[in-house]
Amino acid sequence: MGEARSRGSRDQRVAHATQRNKADFYRKSGLINRASTELKALQIVHGAFLVHLQAGEWESRKAAIRERLSSSKDRSLARTRSVRDEQDEIAWYLYLAELAITDPLCQETNQASRTLPFLVSIGQKWENRERVVGLDAKIKQLLTGRRREPDGLLFEIMVALSYAANGWSVQMLNENPPAKSPDLLVRRGESEFYVECKRQSRRPKYAERERQAFLEMWEGVPELVQNCKQWLWFDIVFHEEIALIPSNYLRTCLAHALPLGQLGEYTVVDDAVATIRARKINHPAVQRHMAANKVKDGSSMLRSLLGADWAPLNTSGSMALEAKRSTIAGCENLPSAHWVEEITWATGCTRACDASLSIAAKARDIKKLLVDAVRQVPKDKPSIIHIAIETLEGRDVDHRRAERIRSSLANFKVDRPVAALFLHSIQCNEVIDKPWEVDETVDWYYGPDGEISNIPKWVLLPPHTVGPGVSHWTLHP
Repeated sequence: MGEARSRGSRDQRVAHATQRNKADFYRKSGLINRASTELKALQIVHGAFLVHLQAGEWESRKAAIRERLSSSKDRSLARTRSVRDEQDEIAWYLYLAELAITDPLCQETNQASRTLPFLVSIGQKWENRERVVGLDAKIKQLLTGRRREPDGLLFEIMVALSYAANGWSVQMLNENPPAKSPDLLVRRGESEFYVECKRQSRRPKYAERERQAFLEMWEGVPELVQNCKQWLWFDIVFHEEIALIPSNYLRTCLAHALPLGQLGEYTVVDDAVATIRARKINHPAVQRHMAANKVKDGSSMLRSLLGADWAPLNTSGSMALEAKRSTIAGCENLPSAHWVEEITWATGCTRACDASLSIAAKARDIKKLLVDAVRQVPKDKPSIIHIAIETLEGRDVDHRRAERIRSSLANFKVDRPVAALFLHSIQCNEVIDKPWEVDETVDWYYGPDGEISNIPKWVLLPPHTVGPGVSHWTLHP
């Protein structure tokens, strides 16, 4: 009795035992083999940021996130929601880091795969923080006034630490609106440059409208499929802009085609509007997998299990299923808490749009960002510009955007002594067998004085990364 009491109350002992069991389960999954240096980097940045909060503030902000996410759950068959806390996004990022460190079974894997590489990059370069003046003030700003839109300032911190890692002394400059000013002043030996950092918003508004238009079109399709008592997966490629297609288009097309016959694969529609293929899900194989495994609800793994080669990673789609679900202890209030134990029926789809106008609308240029960046730097001092964009809309869009950027840069006139421009194209990939994976393609353009030594070309990947010499959207078409 005395020994048990020395290990805490009954509730504390149950909590400790639960945590041990979850850790053991996670180790057996194989995911715990993620490089310890990256987990250590997350621990570093998590602690370095939280030290700037008042006592009790972190727990209250976490509780508020859980409450908002819990109240926004949408369990309807047709809709899939993006799990994200936009009211306190920096706290959401730090919460994802904390879950990766302490409770990975509760992790929101899709969000973590996009967010954590940025925090890991900061943590890996944290030993160089003493070379960055003003860093603490920027972190405090990130946790307060910029809590709802942290991405731009996070990129600025990443760039500052990257210069410090390459031996530069860095000063993070204060904003002085409405006056225009750069973000950093970097010095190394006799070299001195002002640095301006710009990060494009993660997704174009057009892509969000396109997604919403598709979800409205998908509404009712799962019920139609379920009434046919079939497990079906669809591969849908729209040839017109999705928002311009009637919202009942899919239901009308499929109502005439279902139920499917005995053949394994059908082309339901192939015309100027769309190409829709359908096939039966191999549900005996799904059942065999589920007999030995749990799969996180809404995960890339679940989509891959149901859609197989019709559901490659980094593609868009939707799923619906009737299933027995369970939750992991301690995760009950998180949208990511649900695990699928048994599936009694499922359907889903992979979607794409190859309409030229859709691709063009999503292939955003950097011209406006570049114009804004040039306006921020001095007219009489040499400067360097870093621009980050995320490549989330598919390879056709990536290629179109690259063409646009090359054209814009070829015709762009700079009236200030810009010594270099670095364009960081970043792809946080969907993953199944590891917590995250990231690609960074960097294009650099030097001014009339040529290459500058010791400039950090990579800001997300480790400083001395040797790239393959081609873009990641060319390397992985």
